[in-house]
Amino acid sequence: MTTAQRSAPRHAALGIAAALATLTGVGCGDPFTNEPAKEGELGVGNFLYRCVGDSDPYCDEGGTADDFPEAIAVGGRFNLDYNQDIDGAVPRVKSGSDAIVSDGNALVMARAGYGVVLATEGFGDVVDLLHISGRDVTRIAVTTMDSQELQTIELAPGERIALQVRPQDDLRTTLGGALDYAWQSDDESVFEIASADLDESVEIEAVAAGTAMLLVSTGMFTQMIEVEVDGDAGTTGDTGDTDDTEGMTDDTDGDTESTTGDTGETEGETDESTDGETDGTTGDGSTDGGSTDESGGETTGDMTTGGSEG
Repeated sequence: MTTAQRSAPRHAALGIAAALATLTGVGCGDPFTNEPAKEGELGVGNFLYRCVGDSDPYCDEGGTADDFPEAIAVGGRFNLDYNQDIDGAVPRVKSGSDAIVSDGNALVMARAGYGVVLATEGFGDVVDLLHISGRDVTRIAVTTMDSQELQTIELAPGERIALQVRPQDDLRTTLGGALDYAWQSDDESVFEIASADLDESVEIEAVAAGTAMLLVSTGMFTQMIEVEVDGDAGTTGDTGDTDDTEGMTDDTDGDTESTTGDTGETEGETDESTDGETDGTTGDGSTDGGSTDESGGETTGDMTTGGSEG
């Protein structure tokens, strides 16, 4: 037996051991380079990343990502295609470890760490494989619909804004996978949730001047972002002018009351004058009767009573 013949079984054994080490994740680093496809670790073909929900930041539902995610968020849903035709059939991609499970429609990253996906054919023969990193969400970037990240949100009363999110890890790496989100305002007198989609976006509407927090949650993690609603300074000034107008109106009322008082004095003078003249006539020319009538008129203000006494 030649040296080459003796070494052949040894090389074959090393190849099998390397494949087994790859399957169990031994010595595996982070293989991602943000390319449209990832080459399988056995070098047979490529894996393509496909989104299963609009909340996946890498593509729309049903679309294929232009960049293969560096890592998948724990709880994130996704699918993979394999693009190599093996003996007239396209291998099927399935989970190869407990870190990645299937919910019947998609693959789900079940926990942080590396999980394995397998490209299989026929009766389950492994054609190729790929390790995928799963990471916990430790930050949620809140962005406008054109992907501009916001640190705070500033609105005027009645104004609306639509927002979406990107799940990230400690290094602010944007994680793949579709997640469900819950949105909440901690003070609905300042702003309220106008509409929300569990796996896509939210629209909030400012109500009145003040400061409140927008809370967005996925899984066990919650991110908060401040919402400031500023009142219109011009409107506040107009309100002061209105108060001044009311004051002027009150002054007008006072002038009216003064006019009424003057009218009362005129009436009083008329009554006295009339009472005096009438009483004098009723007293048949008697000076005493006239005096008595004037006294009665002045005391009671009643012309009829004064006349009777005369």
